[in-house]
Amino acid sequence: MVLHGNEITKDLNIRTKEDIERYQAWMQYQQQAQMHQQQASILAQYYQQPTSYAAAVTKNQKPSRWGQQSSAPIQKSQPSTKVPGFVPATTVAPSYAPTPPPKPNESTGGSGFPASMKLYVKRVFDTAPTGPQKELMEQKLKALIAVAKANNSLWSTDWTKMPIPDLNTPAHVIPTIPKKAPQSFMSLDYNKKRKQNNLLAAVAPVTSQRSVFDDDEEEEKPVDISNLPTAYQVAEMERKNQRQNRFNIKSNVSPKFTKKVARMKISSNFEIDPNPDENIWQPIVGTCMELEKGYLRLTAPPDPSTVRPLSVLKKTLELLKKKWKDETNYVYICDQFKSLRQDLTVQDIRNEFTATVYETHARIAIEKGDLGEFNQCSGQLKLLYTIYNIKGCVDEFTAYRIIYMLHTNNRQGLIEIFSSISDPGPCVKHALSIRSSLSNGDYPTFFRLYHDSPAMSGYLIDEFIARERLKTFAKLAKAYRPTLSIVFLAEILGFARPDEKITKEIIRNTTKWIISCGVEVNQAEVDSKAASAVLNQAKE
Repeated sequence: MVLHGNEITKDLNIRTKEDIERYQAWMQYQQQAQMHQQQASILAQYYQQPTSYAAAVTKNQKPSRWGQQSSAPIQKSQPSTKVPGFVPATTVAPSYAPTPPPKPNESTGGSGFPASMKLYVKRVFDTAPTGPQKELMEQKLKALIAVAKANNSLWSTDWTKMPIPDLNTPAHVIPTIPKKAPQSFMSLDYNKKRKQNNLLAAVAPVTSQRSVFDDDEEEEKPVDISNLPTAYQVAEMERKNQRQNRFNIKSNVSPKFTKKVARMKISSNFEIDPNPDENIWQPIVGTCMELEKGYLRLTAPPDPSTVRPLSVLKKTLELLKKKWKDETNYVYICDQFKSLRQDLTVQDIRNEFTATVYETHARIAIEKGDLGEFNQCSGQLKLLYTIYNIKGCVDEFTAYRIIYMLHTNNRQGLIEIFSSISDPGPCVKHALSIRSSLSNGDYPTFFRLYHDSPAMSGYLIDEFIARERLKTFAKLAKAYRPTLSIVFLAEILGFARPDEKITKEIIRNTTKWIISCGVEVNQAEVDSKAASAVLNQAKE
């Protein structure tokens, strides 16, 4: 049967595709229920032993809960145009409803336990040895029955197939409880999750007003072990403690390193394995004597034969400096420096030589514009300076971090750096002046400081100077009318030093940049009004 959306929404308030699918599933269930009613009636008439439901069908009566007949006539199963929100307790139970568990006085001897379980207990004690082992077997048996009772599976357990508990296993290990097979070919599995079959709630005679179309899964309740034997409770607590202790890192690493290891970012060279059995974070001493070694990401504990000791690493650093000056092959140099940093990390070497390695790699990355590698080295240097109190070029790299934060517009990072500065050096003072000129809109001072940058600060400013020049050009186009000369723009926008004479090459570079912004240049002048319109559109 296929239902279209227009036919459904005609009488019902069903608009989404999901509601249509649910309604079609409900209609399919109604058809299946009607078919099973007919089958049950035919079987009952053939065997002349009608079941509770079949008898109700043949006598045109409606069965009540668990097969007790009612005098009310049963209604024919017709497709309803209204999807029920819940199934009341008087819902008709089809012939394939689950067989209810027997009462305590039915094949149980009135004790409330299945007869098959009693036979299983007798079979266990007949095979159990005497002495202390018999007491252990009794404890295991009590724990098994307590768990089955807590899970409400005393009657659904097939005790005839239950294995005898093994005395050699720990006290908390319980045999797998087998479930009974379905008693008839028409019975359904009511242990499935609600997500797998949302219509099962309509089949079972439930009393709650929970919707049959509720997609929420029922959470499994934890088993309460307070009522279990003392031996089982102790074994359960020991098992939980063992699981918790698995995540405690135990190694011979220095206490300071162990305390700060969670905060360190090892440049993605090594990943912490919380399993203390492998003990991979215990420092090793390398035995490799090769000066050059390619970088390879570690996926297992390092082999000392592939790790270079400190004496070899110092020679490697000098070799890499010389090769960078002679060849300037950044791809090769970066790979070698990452391998060098990895060997320092796995050997837990945190000294001034470590700071020198990261500082050298950071300077090379700045020169080549590799800000990602610079940021990794800068983060490691911050930890080495602040946590391990290693003396290095603190003033220089603190200034680099300030300029990098200006480039990325990271105000939170700037606040953290400002709070850690106590005695600023010349590089930090220069970086703070740049930050002040940008926040105040003092662009002439900014471009003057750009030309007077100490160390390698100018390389970092090059990453965002085009952005600041565009802002300055837009403000000049609004302030000056009718035209702006190329010579004036070259001086203001920092294409020439304050004390440098304007040459033809400087004018050529300035003109080229202005044209790249989409502004026309006529006879070494720029129309301010036209430039302002173009620049404002570019900023938007």
